[in-house]
Amino acid sequence: MLQNQEKNILRSLIKSIPYRNQDIECSGISASQQAYLCTALYQNRPLPMIIVTPSVREAQQLMEDMFFYAGSAQLPISFFPASASEAYKSLSSHSEASTKRISALYQLIYATAPPIVIAPIEGLLQKLIPRQELCNFSELLMENEEISLDHLVEKMVSGGYVRTMIVEEPGDYCIRGGILDVFSPLYTDPLRIELFGDCVESIRFFSASSQRTIKSIPEAIIIPAREAIIKMESIEPVIGRIREQASVLELPVTTVRDLVERIKKEGVFPGIEFLTPLFYPGMDNLLDYAPQDALFVMVEPAELEKSALAFHDKTVRQYMMSRKNAALCVEPEALHETWDPVFHSILERHPLIIRNLSLTFPDSTPQPFHAVAFSVENNTDVQEQLAAQLDAEQLLLPLATWIN
Repeated sequence: MLQNQEKNILRSLIKSIPYRNQDIECSGISASQQAYLCTALYQNRPLPMIIVTPSVREAQQLMEDMFFYAGSAQLPISFFPASASEAYKSLSSHSEASTKRISALYQLIYATAPPIVIAPIEGLLQKLIPRQELCNFSELLMENEEISLDHLVEKMVSGGYVRTMIVEEPGDYCIRGGILDVFSPLYTDPLRIELFGDCVESIRFFSASSQRTIKSIPEAIIIPAREAIIKMESIEPVIGRIREQASVLELPVTTVRDLVERIKKEGVFPGIEFLTPLFYPGMDNLLDYAPQDALFVMVEPAELEKSALAFHDKTVRQYMMSRKNAALCVEPEALHETWDPVFHSILERHPLIIRNLSLTFPDSTPQPFHAVAFSVENNTDVQEQLAAQLDAEQLLLPLATWIN
């Protein structure tokens, strides 16, 4: 009887999500239950989903738990971390974080299946390359179609690809005769594109470690390797903004000259993402990439706010130290959003808000959201059942009744 009631409550929640006209708050559920709830929501009513957590650790654990609950079913989850290095320490950044971020952004725009993006709050707050720039860059290659290899290589270089002897990591490319090897961040394996003249003869994935073919495919997409695109034909306005910012910071002429020469020589290089506000008239954020029907899930909003404020304070301190060290940098508000405007923008999309602790209201208190209370109980037996991978229906922990 109780189990049927629990299932009915979950079904009602799932059905209400696409047609919600207000926020929905779920309280009294643990971290593992949160992952199960998100998985069940997606599997029963697939919608683009952006889940925001207070920390990287919580984001990674949520992702692992969701994969576990999905079992053999595939979940199109992308992890959206903050940039790997701190903006004001140096112009260096590990490519792995940039690879994950640019791939997640592309999935939000073009994925055929509704995507799931899990972002720690620092990733959500970072400003991004304008959405239209990413759309304009993406290049579709198809078998038996002609391409200009020179134009493609020029485009790849503008998006941060680097020529190497052997293609091993995202952002590498190599040309040998009529063969182009390229590792697009969109895929887990690099591509080998064989050309006959200007015609694409074949496209296939190959192993970065053994260099052997994995499988052939009819088409492939090349996206930027980094979160910045510098077109040499429009480099002068960028250089002008760099010089203007250097003047504001009263930096030595030699510092600016060295950076400008490096940009002209290398184009996009590791860490230049932290200067992207100087490349474009305006920047976007993750909300600008989210489809209109996307469901935002905010995990522990009080903790999100605390982490966001700590992130802002840290960024301001780093900016002041960078200025003291006479390094070229941009103001924190040019690189990152602040909590309040982002929070209110998400509220306009009627998110699902998840809290561990239950909320209580006097009977006379009006609620600005639809609330569902879950009971918090000792779930040792349930966790043992999970480990034994029993029937997924048994994963559902006891639910209380609708508050509203």
